[in-house]
Amino acid sequence: MNRQFLSTTALLLFGSLAFADGGVAGAPVEYVTGVRLEGDVDSWLALAIVLTSIVTAWAINYGAPKVRVFGTVLAALGCCMVFLFCCKFRFS
Repeated sequence: MNRQFLSTTALLLFGSLAFADGGVAGAPVEYVTGVRLEGDVDSWLALAIVLTSIVTAWAINYGAPKVRVFGTVLAALGCCMVFLFCCKFRFS
C-alpha cells in the first residue's frame, strides 16, 4: 500500500470525527438521545452492512471469474435491499 492511499483513507475515515458531536455540546438539558434497539442490534446491523460492502468490493475486483460473479450477486442483492427499504418508507 502506498503512502497516498493510506493518507487519503485516514482522511476519509477520520475526517468527519471533528464534526461528530458539534451540536450536542451546547444542547439544552432536555436533550433526548436517539432510540436504540435492545442489545445494540442497530449497531450490529450497521457493522454487517459495512463488512458486506467490503467483501462485495473485494469480490468484484478479484481475479477468478466465479468470485467476481459472487461479488456481482452481492452487489445486486445490496441494490435490491436499498430499493425495498426505500419503498417501505416511501409508500407506508
